[in-house]
Amino acid sequence: MAPLGRSRPEEEHARARGSSGRSRQGPADRGTGQPRARDGAHGAELAGAWDGDLGPVAAHAWGGAGRASGRHVGVEQPVASGGHVGAEQPAADGGEKWWWLDEEENNRSKAMGFALAWEGNEKKLSRVGRLRVSTTPPKLAKLAEMWNPKPFFIVISICFFALSKCTSAASGGKPLVTAITKDANTLLYTAPLKDGRPLVVDLSGPAITLACSSKTGTVTTLSASATDGANPLFPVSFSATASCASKPPAGAVGVAGLAPSSQSSFPAQVARTQKVAKKVALCLPSDGKTTSGNSVGVAIFGGGPLFFVPSDRGDFTTMLAGTAPLRGFNGSPGYFFSATGIAVDQKKVPLSVSGRLVVGLSSTIPYTALRADVYAPFVKAFDQAAAGPNFSPFVSRVAAVAPFERCYNSTKLSVGLSRLGYPVPQIDLLLEGGQTFSVLGANSMVQVKANTACLGFVRMKAARGQAPAAVIGGFQLENHLLVLDEEKKQFGFTTFLGAIGLSCSSFNFTRAA
Repeated sequence: MAPLGRSRPEEEHARARGSSGRSRQGPADRGTGQPRARDGAHGAELAGAWDGDLGPVAAHAWGGAGRASGRHVGVEQPVASGGHVGAEQPAADGGEKWWWLDEEENNRSKAMGFALAWEGNEKKLSRVGRLRVSTTPPKLAKLAEMWNPKPFFIVISICFFALSKCTSAASGGKPLVTAITKDANTLLYTAPLKDGRPLVVDLSGPAITLACSSKTGTVTTLSASATDGANPLFPVSFSATASCASKPPAGAVGVAGLAPSSQSSFPAQVARTQKVAKKVALCLPSDGKTTSGNSVGVAIFGGGPLFFVPSDRGDFTTMLAGTAPLRGFNGSPGYFFSATGIAVDQKKVPLSVSGRLVVGLSSTIPYTALRADVYAPFVKAFDQAAAGPNFSPFVSRVAAVAPFERCYNSTKLSVGLSRLGYPVPQIDLLLEGGQTFSVLGANSMVQVKANTACLGFVRMKAARGQAPAAVIGGFQLENHLLVLDEEKKQFGFTTFLGAIGLSCSSFNFTRAA
């Protein structure tokens, strides 16, 4: 039989090293969705714009060889909740603020467009100005001012008609990013989506749930940050519908359900309000006891890319170790896929189950649960592999600690400790299509006491036919980037990030300049 994925960490490392990385952007062009001015480009001229309460201002856009000068570092971007247009940045030359307009690579001249600016947080069109793209060297322009005090409830947009460029909420916005934190007491993963307060992230949850008493649900405001995949760009707030529960989970104010095929789930409402894809990139953090990380992971809603620090390693949503088609299971909400079996130390476990195994994902079950008819032969195979010559010098059984049945002396295990975790048999879930989801020591062994680590798989209470063969719990998902693409009906995953010196805590949450 072919190898069952032992070399995947090395393959992933090589792919990461060989990646061409992402295009580096300066502070002025990050996140605009438009090409940078190329060397030799003369630039663009801003013929009209406004800045908050400062009134009309004038600025030139690009200088000389295509570098942004110190006077036009503002980046105009729409915000879904209304409010001021942009992510203005203070200029380096003393605090003046300017708008800039990227020039198209082919230097077409006199493309016309319009700049719309909002006043404060009110959805009121206060001033309109005209933008002109020119291939002549930049110069200060005399501004013309047009007033229109009538309110318009529209989304901010900047369109460059001759360049065939238009960015608006109607044609697609930016994905949203949020931090993910693991609660050491509840072992639940949360995101600060409700006024900075945590919602439990639930892969099986069909809806957003808050503590309230209405029988028909409620409308609330949630918030995250727009992202270019490398950093947060600017805060975004949006209205969302939520169902009511009498009591939220401990340590949280509600639940952010991420289940697919539900119009009430958090990803569906982000996709609808932000005009982005129904796609989630989720990286659950560890608690720091058994793997690297500081308990802060990342989730991006609306599609990739996703870059870890250093960003020159490339977009990790394109460096997946495997994928599997998403399947339904008895109408249950959540993410399910098929597997052909389980292997321990590259040997397939003999199961009494015929046909394919249904496997689910869960962020609210702390450890992988196996149905009884799968659990018993799996544990037997693990015992046999652990007694072999490759592992017996490190593996020594000790008394079990609930809820686990197999525990070991971690002092002996630590002799062979590496960035892949404790030296124990590798566990492979053999997926439909021939790929594998590998569980290394870092994700299989739970440190329960100072000198005791246990195999982090538990026996499922549900009977055969009433439950999937396996539900992969949060601990086994930690420090893997998961890509859940509802539109493609596909589950994707990277190898264990610790194998290449990273963790889910490697995302840079510093706001982009």
